[in-house]
Amino acid sequence: MKIFKYLIGALLIPVAIAFSKYFYIELSRLDYLGARMHIFSWGIIVYMLVHILLYKPVYLYTLGHESIHALATWICGGHITSFHVSSQGGSVGTSKSNFFIELSPYFVPVYTILLIVLTPLMRNILANVYTLSLYMFLLGFTLGMHLIMTAEALKLRQTDILKSGYAFSFMLIYIGNLLIVFLILSLFNSGLSFKTYFMKSLIYSRNMYLAVWNKFF
Repeated sequence: MKIFKYLIGALLIPVAIAFSKYFYIELSRLDYLGARMHIFSWGIIVYMLVHILLYKPVYLYTLGHESIHALATWICGGHITSFHVSSQGGSVGTSKSNFFIELSPYFVPVYTILLIVLTPLMRNILANVYTLSLYMFLLGFTLGMHLIMTAEALKLRQTDILKSGYAFSFMLIYIGNLLIVFLILSLFNSGLSFKTYFMKSLIYSRNMYLAVWNKFF
């Protein structure tokens, strides 16, 4: 099974290239990101500085991470047998396991998504320019936490990543994060279309597969 997943990981390389290419193309063609996106970007930068120089919010990240494991288990029809979170790490006991359950926390920025889900409830609050700026900053800050902590998990080769095979897990996590980050950006910038990005990337992926097939077969 691990050999099969390794092969799938290798086959996903053209997909990763395509989604990376059009992630850059779609962002670079924008003339102006707008004040909100600049504040969002500063949120990511500030988190990076806090993480490197001051403090790593391990407990907060682990709580979100294990909660997504639990949610993914529930979605797959399993049930939770134990749930443990501490500043040293965490674990969730489940009645079943698969690559979706194991890897979903690595491409779901739980706190960023919670902020977005709560947006309709904060409509009156966000009408104020200062609270809107704080909101965009927190979106960037929480997304920065997710991306950096995920990168560290990949570097450390966490157990749940290795269970599905490192190459397979890495490709899924990388592509999944490109998609979720672009989707979040498109929600706050009318110049970005997630559908356009997704379809262009798929077409480019298909063309790369066809080019390889025609060359060798």
